[in-house]
Amino acid sequence: MLHTDAASGDSIQYQFHPAHVCAYELGAAPPFAIDPQAVEHATQIAQRLGCQIAPSCSFFAETQITNAPPSGKIHGTRLAQHGTIPTPTKEIVISNVFLKESRCTLIQRPFSEKVSHLRLEHTGRPQIVLQLPRQFNSIEEALTAAQHIQDMLGALGHNTAYHAPDIDVELSYQHGTFVTLTHIHALSQLRRALQHEAQRQAHAQTLRASFRREQQDFFPTPPHPIDEYALPATLNRHLHKLPAKNAHSQWYLFQLPELRSQPTSLTQAVMASFARILRAHVSTEQRRALHILTDPTSLAWRLDAQDKDQQRALEALMQQAFQLTEGVSQTHRYTLPNGHTLPLQTQPQHSDQRAPYIAPIHPIEHQHTELPIAGWQWRRNWQTLGMSTDIIDGLIALGFVELFEELRALSKKLPFDHLGEILVRWYRALKRQGLPVHQLTKQRLFSIVSFYAMGRCHREAIKDLMAFSCLYPERSVRELLQHEMGIQVMSVKDLRRALPVWIQHTPPPKTTIWAKRERYWMGVVMERVRGAISGADAHDVLIEYLSAQPPTPLDKAEYPPPHKKNKVKK
Repeated sequence: MLHTDAASGDSIQYQFHPAHVCAYELGAAPPFAIDPQAVEHATQIAQRLGCQIAPSCSFFAETQITNAPPSGKIHGTRLAQHGTIPTPTKEIVISNVFLKESRCTLIQRPFSEKVSHLRLEHTGRPQIVLQLPRQFNSIEEALTAAQHIQDMLGALGHNTAYHAPDIDVELSYQHGTFVTLTHIHALSQLRRALQHEAQRQAHAQTLRASFRREQQDFFPTPPHPIDEYALPATLNRHLHKLPAKNAHSQWYLFQLPELRSQPTSLTQAVMASFARILRAHVSTEQRRALHILTDPTSLAWRLDAQDKDQQRALEALMQQAFQLTEGVSQTHRYTLPNGHTLPLQTQPQHSDQRAPYIAPIHPIEHQHTELPIAGWQWRRNWQTLGMSTDIIDGLIALGFVELFEELRALSKKLPFDHLGEILVRWYRALKRQGLPVHQLTKQRLFSIVSFYAMGRCHREAIKDLMAFSCLYPERSVRELLQHEMGIQVMSVKDLRRALPVWIQHTPPPKTTIWAKRERYWMGVVMERVRGAISGADAHDVLIEYLSAQPPTPLDKAEYPPPHKKNKVKK
């Protein structure tokens, strides 16, 4: 298609590939199926808004290898930039004009390593995205801007031979957060969307105030850089040396979608080596069943394993990847958490030398559907444990019966009374505060408690983590902990190193009563470490420091305390 700018007389050449399935060399720019009329319509809109048209139209793909085969979205690079929308009072600046295309699926040919196929699955018309970097401080101002945008786009008219694509507008509204308005003609939904975003930002700002701390107090030195090229080779070389002990004791960790994050160059390099081996030895059906093994983000989380539970999960992932790629001995048996073993069901040997079929993790009798247990049976079982009546009634009324039992079986360190308080009392407390608790799904609650069971956060952070999950359901638990709440895993050793600095820069209390002074210093410590370390460990470290180096004679403490002389934590 040849497009000519009537104002300047310059010609812009666009090349399109209308085929829905096309082949390209790996590493080269793939030719995508782009609708020429959509680009022409978007270019007309950009010219009408006074934008600078880009000299070339190059498209790129955003692929995610979260399952087999990889899939993603095709996004067009910006067609134009730096435009304005004139209004009676001021001009609205437009930073970029994008054209978004449809979804795609990347398919690898089975007998070739150089050629891939790109299959397009059209899910709707292309979308034109207008980005407005200016922030609107009031809903009325944003409504006025959206109305002018609608009038400007309506003045273009519609082509009768081609239906115009959808137009999305990204408004920057308060605190730099973009609100995407799908179908700009629906202005009736704009006020509600902006009000919801303002309410969510207000709740989030209140919660952030209690968790903003200085990161250099916890981690004063930056981590050492990791070699992106040596690490994959080291993992493949030492893969067979990892022990297979408790290979499935932490299998539920593999099923958590909250352990996923954005792929990085390191995880892509690591998973590239695994993907080549998996494609050569494992069938497509087995790869789809074991999609968690081809997820680079799961491997990235396990590369940072520090404690025993996380290290065991890393060993389980490595062991199963080795079993799939190199084959498993016929005498090998899987060990279940209850001590039972399962045999392997082998398939006939094929010419492609695929790995044997792996039997299900759970016994066959556990896969049969069972009749649901009545509410009075749960009530009788829980009453024998000593649970309060209000928690039992709340679990049954909220529909958290099965979730409560799954969390009880998750780890032995989770008391049932704490679980009932989290699922019933804290859940209802958030609802009374006006938070959208309907966005707090059972899977998210399971993920939050799982992070607590793994030691990645402590009990003091669960309630606020639930509140952030109500406000940001699209973000993972790991992102909320690190970015919104600023919580990192902190050990007792790290607290001992940072505690002298905190106490020296904090004025002592004016009271002379030891109990009040102890509560004062404990509040100073918990204000900084809340959610990163348990309160019992923080209290022991504080008393140990006050006994050795008290800031004033009035703060002299006895360590270990009289009631904990036999329970000192090293």
